[in-house]
Amino acid sequence: AMHPALRKLILLSDKAMIRRMFRGARSPRGAFLLIFTIGFFVMIFGPSLFVASLRNRPGVLPFAGMAEPYLPLLLLGVSLMYVFTSAGEKALYFSPPEVDFLFAAPFHRRELLLFKLSNTLVGVVFAALIFSMSFLMYLTSWLSAFVGIFLTLAFLQLLAMTTAFLGQIVAEHAYSGRRRLILLTLGVLVFAALAQPLWQTPVESPAELAHHFRSSWTGMVLLAPFEVFSHAILAVDFFPELVCWAAGALAIDIGLLALIFKLDSDFLESAAAISQKLYEKVQRFKQGGGIALPASQKAASIRLARFPWLGGAGPLAWRQLLMAIRTSKYALVISLSIGVVIAVMAFFAPRNPNGPDLVSIVGVSFMAYLTFIFSMQLPWAFRGDIVHMDCLKSLPVTPFAMAIGELTGGLVLLAAIQVVILIGLLGAGGNPALILTDMAFFVPFDLLLLAMSNTLFLIYPVRLSQGTSADFQMVGRKMLFILMQFLILIPALGIPAGFAALAYVLSGFNLSVFAVTAWVLLAAEVPLWLFLLASMFVRFDPGTETPP
Repeated sequence: AMHPALRKLILLSDKAMIRRMFRGARSPRGAFLLIFTIGFFVMIFGPSLFVASLRNRPGVLPFAGMAEPYLPLLLLGVSLMYVFTSAGEKALYFSPPEVDFLFAAPFHRRELLLFKLSNTLVGVVFAALIFSMSFLMYLTSWLSAFVGIFLTLAFLQLLAMTTAFLGQIVAEHAYSGRRRLILLTLGVLVFAALAQPLWQTPVESPAELAHHFRSSWTGMVLLAPFEVFSHAILAVDFFPELVCWAAGALAIDIGLLALIFKLDSDFLESAAAISQKLYEKVQRFKQGGGIALPASQKAASIRLARFPWLGGAGPLAWRQLLMAIRTSKYALVISLSIGVVIAVMAFFAPRNPNGPDLVSIVGVSFMAYLTFIFSMQLPWAFRGDIVHMDCLKSLPVTPFAMAIGELTGGLVLLAAIQVVILIGLLGAGGNPALILTDMAFFVPFDLLLLAMSNTLFLIYPVRLSQGTSADFQMVGRKMLFILMQFLILIPALGIPAGFAALAYVLSGFNLSVFAVTAWVLLAAEVPLWLFLLASMFVRFDPGTETPP
């Protein structure tokens, strides 16, 4: 049983979470954000609920029949991801206040474990509600979807925690190199035995591969528990279908829970170390860097030559570029991986000499979308320096030079990534004229997006909540930023495109005139946004507008 003090803490935490969801609704800006967030969820769930109400009419077919053969495979893949990634560490995450006050209190570690599971249960219920309503148009019963998804998410959380405990126990016993080698050899032999039926069966398509895997003894053994969860999610009738399959899924979850308590691993020291590491990632995430991580020891050793003064913009640009290089490892890996995929697609795609180079056009369009997302996700410029705004405002640097210096680091790194991807397209046989033209356009486009994103951020500065607390309006904030930037981007790109199209017609349909006119007008908008960003920096008051 859980200690009464921990039960009281859970109750108070749930009340605080509800207050946090609606805490800003008393101000006009907070009320608008709350209304926008509710409208956003209505837009997500509305079509699903409407289509679900038309389920029995002709032409509306449920998706369950097509998904049933592949859903267990999907659940198996997600489970393997939980086992072989850091999801087990996240399952043991305690916030720093919990580590400081609960670990030192006279609570048994089983009580703390039950406290952690109880807190996780609230998030699982909320996630199951969101998923079940989002995919209702494809399923046959909302109750089946909610119950099945809830039990599946609970299974994944318990599996992650079980994996973490088993890993800790194995690490304690495999303390020597010989024992680690024996464990690795056994793991390789088990994997080879499981994968042998697939190697011996020739397949011609992913669907055929999935069919052979499901029909092999390896697949039947591995997919047996996931078949139970799949049938619970896709159940049509409440009794006996949903009741029976849900009871089986619940029995699996209870078995994992019993195994967790049976292991009785002394996880407190590991949980404290894991919590410290994840808390540092959360702090970086809260600064606006959703894809950024704190600099590792290798990254911290990277050095750059000092930039010239340039009115104060040089040292700021040097600092921003160094921070971008040190903290954007994941962004670089993702970008280069996308570049390789696009280059391979361009190399093997069929060519039409008389038609447009669709692969290059799609690749360039995706890069523009990637820039749009990166400008709001990476801790570049003022988004990452929100905690240092008082220091920045005290520097002997003009606001315009401040804006240029803050944006230059992210601009250089983003342009370098794009150049590498475009060179990959060029080497794969893309249209050289189109790719070189895109290289010229991406510099003002990147600078425009970075200035636009940071201007909106200074008008409404927000930081994301901690990973352990639910913030109902956080999704609304992100969607509002994306919507506002998209609405502003339409005239920012539409006006140069419109005048360039007029010049194109007047010049007798000369593509060079169109490209030069569009580039000049797009580049002319950059100083305007820089002056606007500088004015928002002057207006920003660190004493009242710095988000908590």
